[in-house]
Parts: sequence; C-alpha cells; structure tokens
Amino acid sequence: MGGSCVGRPFDPRGHLLFLSDGNLALARSLGVCTYGPELVLGETSTRFMLIVERGIVTELNVEKKLTDLSYTRARDAALAA
Repeated sequence: MGGSCVGRPFDPRGHLLFLSDGNLALARSLGVCTYGPELVLGETSTRFMLIVERGIVTELNVEKKLTDLSYTRARDAALAA
C-alpha cells in the first residue's frame, strides 16, 4: 500500500490497493470527470471505485454527485474483495 494506512482497518491482509489519480488521466479516460463550481472546484473526478482483478475491470462504481458516498466507501471495496 505504499506506506499508506488508509485501507488497513478494512483490509488487514493487504488485498486492496488504494491509488491516487492526481493528474486525472485515468478519470478522463473512464469518463468520470466533472466540474464542481458549487464546491469551488475546477475539473475534478466524480468519486469512483474501480475494482480490477488480474488486470480485468470487474466493477466500476460512480457516485451521482461529488458529495455522495453511496458506492465508493472503503468498506464497499472490502465487501467486493
């Protein structure tokens, strides 16, 4: 996990990998970029969770609004793993 402790409470065996997409390259290619002027944000990604198993995307969960937390919580990833 690259030194991060973000996922440890939900994934003590280390099966999940939490990654950052700082330049939005992945988010743009997935089509999950948006603008958030109401939150004083420029271009950003909608909150999403991508599950990849053996190099194959098996699930893509995308929140409807920037402030939603219905499908992309760490515990949702742990349940999917």
